[in-house]
Formats: sequence, C-alpha cells, structure tokens
Amino acid sequence: MCFLSLTLGVLFADLAFFIFDLRFIELDVM
Repeated sequence: MCFLSLTLGVLFADLAFFIFDLRFIELDVM
C-alpha cells in the first residue's frame, strides 16, 4: 500500500510539473 501511494505521488508530481511546463512554454510563446 505504501509503495502504491509513493508511486501515485511520483506520477502526480510528474504530471503537475508537465502541466506547469506547458503553461510556462505558452506564456513564453505569447
């Protein structure tokens, strides 16, 4: 259970960073 929670946490952090990166690129382009 702890391993599953850790994996989900890593995936969520990676997804959040990916979305933040996309927003930053959009602002940079504009």
